[in-house]
Amino acid sequence: YDLDQFVVSVSGNYRVAEKFLVSGFYSYLDGELNGQCSGPSLAFIKANITITALTPDKIFGGCRYRLDGSGQSYGLAGTYAINSHASINFGVNYSEGGRQGLEYKSEQIFANFRYSH
Repeated sequence: YDLDQFVVSVSGNYRVAEKFLVSGFYSYLDGELNGQCSGPSLAFIKANITITALTPDKIFGGCRYRLDGSGQSYGLAGTYAINSHASINFGVNYSEGGRQGLEYKSEQIFANFRYSH
């Protein structure tokens, strides 16, 4: 779907030590969201949610739908520089949103090693 959304974001970085950087962000979204439903949840969605578009999902089954809603995302991350070519990165991101009793929640924890030459 082509989604119409209004998003406000703020982010910041703080250098804790010469080789350690901490970053944080917050983002608020208001507008259209899209979701995916399976057979059992389709009846609930049609009965309880005002949707603005509904399309069958021919690949995974169920459907894709669009609704008006709002959400927010926030997170913290850290980067530790091992040397001028390598770093270790880690963090956590949370997202939540929805409308009319339908809630979406997501949590992501990540860690990686990055090397560039």
